[in-house]
This record gives sequence, structure tokens and C-alpha cells, in this order.
Amino acid sequence: MALIFANHQHFELACRHFIATQRQCSEQKGDQDPLRRVQSGWTWRDHPTYPHQGYMYRRDIKRSRRANAPSFSAAELEEEEQDAAAAQQPLDNYQPCLTIIVEWIVVFSKTYRIPQLCFNAYDTDGNALSLREILSAGSILACPTHPEQVHDDYLDLASTGNSEAAAPFPLLQRISHPYPHIGNSSAFEQTVWSIHPCHVQETVAEILEQSRGEVVAASPQRDEETSNVSDEVRWLECWFMVTSTLMNLRP
Repeated sequence: MALIFANHQHFELACRHFIATQRQCSEQKGDQDPLRRVQSGWTWRDHPTYPHQGYMYRRDIKRSRRANAPSFSAAELEEEEQDAAAAQQPLDNYQPCLTIIVEWIVVFSKTYRIPQLCFNAYDTDGNALSLREILSAGSILACPTHPEQVHDDYLDLASTGNSEAAAPFPLLQRISHPYPHIGNSSAFEQTVWSIHPCHVQETVAEILEQSRGEVVAASPQRDEETSNVSDEVRWLECWFMVTSTLMNLRP
């Protein structure tokens, strides 16, 4: 049986240990390792009203292609760049790029008692990205989906939290924002995109089950409280590893 968090206080303690450990590793070794980049840069935010009801937070600025931009082969893009240089015009006029801001939050799922990743994405004017833009952007999903592969019916279903297994990205759902007091526009304060924790939990459980014997054999004897915190931090680290195969969590 894979470890899950007993309550929100256990989740908070594990997150604080995780953040401190990753900060120390970044200071000592840098962030060249891809997984360390995924796990670094997070901060803990307390709930403004209720104690021990906080969440982890990170804000990334990414560069992505526009959902309605034409597709370019490498040769075509190189030719386009050469034309732009010859005309001495800004290259941005020729590149179908979009600067986007992603707010990631890691919350405690009371139903599954594990972390749950939520996010909002918007442009520099504060306008929310459509689901089609999120799916096709080259820097939000770990494996972006081309716009022409996304059916309009799926866009409607996912936007209302009813995405099905046959959809291009069935784990992505729209839910009520667990912390509506944060966000950069009124549209984002009501709902948030989320990765359903159920399937992620199954994968983490399988990985931890396979490595359980090795960890127990190699670990020195610890008191119960220290052991629980260490196990929960390990669960969180494994969860980040699995989640990063779905979402591009590298800054």
C-alpha cells in the first residue's frame, strides 16, 4: 500500500521539507538536472484565513507557439528567418510565438489525500488561454497536441470538467479554483485547470512499491516521526517525477 498523506498538516510539513531540501540542492549543485529544475522554485503559501490550509506555488513565464499559427518545417522556418534578416525587420513579426504566464499550484486533495496539480495560463494582457491554446502550446503540456487534432466536442466537455478517456488529454479537467483569492484576472479566480489525481496516484504507488524494499534495506533506523516525514517527502518527489511526464514543469 503506497503512502498517502493523513491530513493537510502532514501535506504542509512534507511540502515545507521538500521546498527547503530543493532550495539547498539548488544552491549547492545548481539546476542543470532536468528533474531538479522541475522540483525547484516552489514556495509555500499559507491560506489567508485558515491555518494549515496552504499550498505550493510557482509562477513561470514561457514562450509558446500560437494555436492558430501555421505549421513550419525546419527548412521553412530557416528561410523565413533569412527573409526577416534580409529585410531588417524584427524576427518576432515572423515567428508565431506567444508569451504566456503559468501559475502552478500544488494543493492537497481531500478525496485522494495526495497532491493535486492545478494551473492557470494567460497572456501578458491577463487574458486566459483557451483550451485549444493550452493543448497546442509547446511549453505547457509535456507532449503538446496539434490544434487540428483537438475536436471541438472535447473542448466543450473538458471545459465543463467532463473530459472522457477517448479525449486527447483525458487527465486535464476544469474545476472550481481551490484558492479563488489568487490569480491575475477575474476569469481565473473562479476556475482552474487540474490534473486528475487518481491516475497519477496509481503510477506513483506502483513506482514506490517497486522501490520499497531497496529503501527499507538501505535506510538506517529512524524514529517514527522522522520516518513519516521522510516517506512523505519521497512520495512528493516521486509525484513530481510522474506529473512532469504529463506537464512541462521546467521553468
